[in-house]
Amino acid sequence: MRIDEQRVEDVTILRMDGEIDARTVREARKHLDGLLEETRHRVVFNLAQVEVINSTTVAFLVDSAKRLRQQGGDAILSHSPPLLERTLQALRISDFFKRFPNDDAAVAHYREQDVDDITATDTLPPPPR
Repeated sequence: MRIDEQRVEDVTILRMDGEIDARTVREARKHLDGLLEETRHRVVFNLAQVEVINSTTVAFLVDSAKRLRQQGGDAILSHSPPLLERTLQALRISDFFKRFPNDDAAVAHYREQDVDDITATDTLPPPPR
């Protein structure tokens, strides 16, 4: 498996290439650990080149999302293959991930969250005197 990383401001796009299986999942976890150490908590997993979807793949993605969310971030999927879509539906966890057709749409979603956060802050009433 190969992981290519692209950074777009505070969003990290990880392009996964190959298989995420019992042999390669450690490498993927180490990569995520490095991002967490750098406080990079907004991740897009680009799955266009993932060749095999199995329980290890799903477990890695779910665990990654949980860890990122605990730090105030999230894991978004882009180019999610049909087999993963069917697997998430069969496991009844299809709502667990936001999924987008491409990286640009996933990054745009994070930007929209930023605008929503600013708007929510701007509409708060002033503190009492």
